[in-house]
Amino acid sequence: MNSCQTKEKLQAECSLPDRPFVGVFDSGVGGLSVLARFLDILPLEDYVYIGDSCHAPYGDRSPAELFELGGSMSLWLKDKGAKAIAIACNTISSTLITEIRSLLAPLPVYSILEAGVNAAVQNTRSQKIGVIATATTTNSQSFVKGIKELLPDAQITGVACPAFVPLVENGLVSSPAARTAVAEVCSQFSDKDIDTLLIGCTHYPALIPLLKEYLPDKVVIVDPAIYYAQAVAADLQQARFLQGNSPDEVSSKEGLTDMDSSSVHLPGGDLPDEDYSSVHLPGRDLPLVAADCREVGRRLLLTTGDPDQFQESGTLLFGQVPEPVFRIDYRELERFSPLNTAHGRALAEQIPK
Repeated sequence: MNSCQTKEKLQAECSLPDRPFVGVFDSGVGGLSVLARFLDILPLEDYVYIGDSCHAPYGDRSPAELFELGGSMSLWLKDKGAKAIAIACNTISSTLITEIRSLLAPLPVYSILEAGVNAAVQNTRSQKIGVIATATTTNSQSFVKGIKELLPDAQITGVACPAFVPLVENGLVSSPAARTAVAEVCSQFSDKDIDTLLIGCTHYPALIPLLKEYLPDKVVIVDPAIYYAQAVAADLQQARFLQGNSPDEVSSKEGLTDMDSSSVHLPGGDLPDEDYSSVHLPGRDLPLVAADCREVGRRLLLTTGDPDQFQESGTLLFGQVPEPVFRIDYRELERFSPLNTAHGRALAEQIPK
């Protein structure tokens, strides 16, 4: 696999968190919509986010390519001190979650797709559900299978949206091209009488304003990010992995490599106004560990693409300008390719061609 040729601008030697962190990765800026909800619900945690923008979109890549891309980011995050991995990519979650979990075991690995299934089931009343996702996710039928396990009589219409991710990655969500693409996708639900539309790709929330224009008012548009953050928070708390009670054996790691000599330490964000001793979520009051510390965690945002473009495109998804953002050369991630290990090669052999 060729390394991506990207701008060297903003390349710096960054400090990783000095305590175990939650690793989040996606094919690009889309996962920032997930990270924002994690910051809302678990503000004390440290996060390292990788957006692989130079290989986006993932929706038309083969399972073998996805395994190498997702596996490399996962293993890099594990090596640098992640205590859990939250996959913010539905395409990888729909095709390779079993393999990625096996690759990283015993590290906890969470799937955004599983959260999406639960979110759709909780919101529908008529059991007529639309799902928009990448071609790979749509073709995998993962959402259909997952929803039908819980709602056997559900009528599910899946529509692939290959134009959506490039529009979001390039900051074109308000362009005529975006309006045309959204109108065409929504037209495919016109005779399905759906009451719920599940957003099956973390990039797509940036297009929700346009989706609302072209869908009937009765259709509830479901972004599973809040359900995902809720589920991960509950699981980490049960395992006593939240900040304040993380196992001592999960060690922090050294900083990035292949970056220049200047050292940048990332500050924490501003303290939220809310009292996070208890966060009310759908169906659950989730107490947070060590909320009286009156501090927030740190976040490190990395992209294999252009940091300027990442910031511009990710602002709508993140709710604020995502900063600072640093570039990581994909050659650094390639050093952690799953194909470099016997276990990874064995898993790769089992992946359908």
